[in-house]
Amino acid sequence: MNIVVRGGINIRYEPSMSAALLNYFPQPTVVTVIDGPRCANGYNWWRISGYGQPGWVIEGRPGRYFIEPFGLPTVTPTPSLTPSGCVYPLSFQLGSHGAVRYRDNVPRRLRTEPNTNAPVIVELLDGIAFEIIGGPVCAETYNWWQVRILTTGITGWIAEGRPGRYFVEVISH
Repeated sequence: MNIVVRGGINIRYEPSMSAALLNYFPQPTVVTVIDGPRCANGYNWWRISGYGQPGWVIEGRPGRYFIEPFGLPTVTPTPSLTPSGCVYPLSFQLGSHGAVRYRDNVPRRLRTEPNTNAPVIVELLDGIAFEIIGGPVCAETYNWWQVRILTTGITGWIAEGRPGRYFVEVISH
């Protein structure tokens, strides 16, 4: 079966977030599924081939899939909203690690409070890793997470984005 792997996705040696990286797809790529699914780190993983060395790719979650069928019509589900108007937050927990992820070349802002008008502490470049220390807080229809930047120890709040345009991704639970 052929699938499309979304751009900006890592391919790993084994079905694990801590496994060695084999490849990185900067743009959508058609590949062939050769094994899976396997459940690890709370995700389904699929072994793929067709571009570079065979490896494992994460499936994702409803509202944020990293793969999709190739050649079949796809249906984009309407995200479920919480009573406060935000979509259900990503699967971060206290102590989880995440990373800033964007594809529009616009750095994301770490703020003093969970609010787009709060003072900016620092702009965060793509790939910067962080640890969740609080949240989520729903404000201005965004889920906000209080984070500690792993390289600097700076703390603040970052919006997670929205389905189809997330600014962060879960690395570990």
